[in-house]
Amino acid sequence: MIAAANRCVDAVRGRVQNEELGHRGRKDDPSYRIRRVLLTGAERLNERGQTRMALGRRLGDPHDEVLGAWLAKEYARDVYLTEDPAEAAVLLERFIAGCLANEVPEIVPLGRTLKTWRTEILAHHATGASNGPTEAMILFS
Repeated sequence: MIAAANRCVDAVRGRVQNEELGHRGRKDDPSYRIRRVLLTGAERLNERGQTRMALGRRLGDPHDEVLGAWLAKEYARDVYLTEDPAEAAVLLERFIAGCLANEVPEIVPLGRTLKTWRTEILAHHATGASNGPTEAMILFS
């Protein structure tokens, strides 16, 4: 689920960058410079990372689409951060509904994918087992 959310963030960033600048990422492009920062968990960003992300988004994300994808990715991470299976189920349902209703075109397929894999994603909370195999299957679906 997290890998799929990260791919979504990167797809939105790439599309927005191409629409704004008319080309793929180059090392001096604002949104290209923050591509790795966008994939870092919010709690792991230091002050420098937060500043870089804010500046990159301000200069390269005029309609906050990259921000929306980043927030969706962080919400996906929240599902895994809770240890309560019931809370995880509620968070996942809200996340799926939010993705399916989103205006950013790359986020809607993320919601459909997560809806398909809902049982497997929530199995992590019920069993404590690794979701590595599920992540691999989602990655290639």
